[in-house]
Amino acid sequence: MAVSISVLVAIVSLHLMAFVLAIGAERRRSTAKVTPDQYDDFNYCVYASDASTAYGLSAFGLLLISQTVVNGVTKCLCFGKGLVRGLSRKLTIFFFIFSWISFLGAEACLLAGSAKNAYHTKYRTIYGGNDLSCETLRKGVFAGGAALTFISMVASIVYYLVHLKTDTGGWEKHESEGLGMSSLENQDRRNAVSDVLLWRNTRLSASILLGATAIWSLFEVYEYNLVSLICHMSIVAMLIIYVTYSMAKYTQWDLPDFEEITIPESAFKWLYRKTNNLLLKFYYTASGEDLVRFLATMASLWMISVIGSHFSSLNLVYLCFVCVGTLPALYERHESEVDYIVSKGMRDMKALLKQFDSNILSKIPRGQVKEKNKRK
Repeated sequence: MAVSISVLVAIVSLHLMAFVLAIGAERRRSTAKVTPDQYDDFNYCVYASDASTAYGLSAFGLLLISQTVVNGVTKCLCFGKGLVRGLSRKLTIFFFIFSWISFLGAEACLLAGSAKNAYHTKYRTIYGGNDLSCETLRKGVFAGGAALTFISMVASIVYYLVHLKTDTGGWEKHESEGLGMSSLENQDRRNAVSDVLLWRNTRLSASILLGATAIWSLFEVYEYNLVSLICHMSIVAMLIIYVTYSMAKYTQWDLPDFEEITIPESAFKWLYRKTNNLLLKFYYTASGEDLVRFLATMASLWMISVIGSHFSSLNLVYLCFVCVGTLPALYERHESEVDYIVSKGMRDMKALLKQFDSNILSKIPRGQVKEKNKRK
């Protein structure tokens, strides 16, 4: 089957929502201080808000839902169709295991952090004593859960895409479906994109990555304002044009006519068609004819609003951009090492399963199966 955009959106949205909530839980960890009572007889612990516990449990639930979606679509790897033998099959198994390890690690951090954050010291000590210790969650537990959540998102996406390729026998079978494109022009564009992602065109790939890094540094590190940037770029462009036209009066430069400096009409037609299609889809979704799409859209908009209020979108976009621009090239260059690790892991897993079967499963007593004679 072809790649499902809705599945990818669901995986990314749920993971990002869990990631944002985990970051919020880390920042809103409960704090406590020793306070005397009104009679100055005893000391007791006074805790701040427990919002971190709610954030952690919400992230736990969203991550669980996302993992359920991934394994439901792929039939949990074991209950679907047979996989095509080869490197893709090994990668599918590797990322399946890796996604589960990162998922379980993230869930453990979120659940343990929520439970520890909700625990409050109940006992008291005599006023003036210094032996009262207020139990609080140490720093870094929810942050570790957030990091593992992001890793789980990347692993789940790669596992889903590689599983589709392995399950169908390659992308060639679906070049005219889903995300596939059959025209030669689109094929050339895909080849150009793959050359950039795999760093076959080193100068172009490095230029794009450096440009993205410069833009990110400009806004996040140096805190440059977007409006100021647009104004300054416009000023520089106007000065360049002014100097060029002023020098052209005393030289024989051929400058373009003002009437030729126009935006093509086809660009506005394309934008007009896309805008109308978007409005029609929005109206159809809002009408509630497709309840699943309506609920998914509402949930996505709500998650985007939460991300926008708790997390810098530019940092997240830049991090995803760096991962997309570096991980494929690293895998292509170290393919043999990665394949060796995957094959070694498969052998170790088979040996472990065989040992588990011989030591535990084979010793479980089983009743005799009686065959019933069917009479017509």
